[in-house]
Amino acid sequence: MKQDGRLGMVEHSTNSSLDASVVKANIGVIRQQLADFVITELCDGKGPTSIGHEDDLIRQGFVDSLGVLRIVGFIEQCYGVRILDEEIVVANFRTISSIAHLVAHKVKCKA
Repeated sequence: MKQDGRLGMVEHSTNSSLDASVVKANIGVIRQQLADFVITELCDGKGPTSIGHEDDLIRQGFVDSLGVLRIVGFIEQCYGVRILDEEIVVANFRTISSIAHLVAHKVKCKA
């Protein structure tokens, strides 16, 4: 893993050149990559070993405002999409599923 100066992002070993058709076809992979990122990078190994796809990340304290920015950086780096400021709202970042749907939509629109 390598630190990125932008937001303190940590570069993940996930493939950043994922084919859009693969991403669209397998939202489960997106969910797992996001859950892994939250557990390993945002919970610093002090939290849960797994997160449900519908768990409220904000209410349960897994993600705060800085965590949302780190997730945005991860998404942009990993999937090659841009998350617009107006898309950074609680509804899009409340659960792993809501984030995964945002990613899938962005990748689909990019394709």
